[in-house]
Amino acid sequence: MKKFWKTLLSALIIAISFGAFSTANQVDARVKFTRNADFYKNEPENAKPSVLSTITTINKNGTMIYDADTVKQKDVIAAAAAHWNKAVGINLIMSYQEAHVAKADADVVIEPADLPAGIGGVTGYDGYVYETWQNIIKIANTTLNAASSQKGFVQAVSTTSHEMGHALGLNHDPGALMGTSGAAELANGILPAIPDYNVNAVGAILKDLDQLYQDRSRSRFQT
Repeated sequence: MKKFWKTLLSALIIAISFGAFSTANQVDARVKFTRNADFYKNEPENAKPSVLSTITTINKNGTMIYDADTVKQKDVIAAAAAHWNKAVGINLIMSYQEAHVAKADADVVIEPADLPAGIGGVTGYDGYVYETWQNIIKIANTTLNAASSQKGFVQAVSTTSHEMGHALGLNHDPGALMGTSGAAELANGILPAIPDYNVNAVGAILKDLDQLYQDRSRSRFQT
């Protein structure tokens, strides 16, 4: 059992090698507002449990590039990205090193933080958020430090995957990743699968990227 989480990590990282994207170009916007996009206009029945946010950090090339240089537990971040990449079937989330872009061109910065008790991670800014800003994911130090155990590692990967879901453009829903229905699996050291409807939700954003990025002249804010 001691080797379980390491085996899990290896399997997840190997899975991303089958992705359709191996590199990414520099991006025009790191935070993009989705209010005027027609996502989910004709969503399939099993997509409805997902709840879309008003912003996404998916860039115009259909990837989300992160900078996690300040996180010591790089295996947690890599496994969380691989969890999403395996679910969607492409190399959707990757580090700026993997994407071969400058550090400053990362769409989202992932960093450790001292968060209030009971909060494993947070995504985004308080107050105003402008297009072209880098998004921010903060993972609690307590969550990251607990990743030295098998169950702690799985919990940290799940928490990071959840916050990545927010950065991709998803809010909370009833599912195992963006909700709490995967709690029993996590308690047993099992990483819950990403529901199909979350994959469909991200797919809807990817499908309409041309529409999302067609107007780059305006910069709006969110409260």
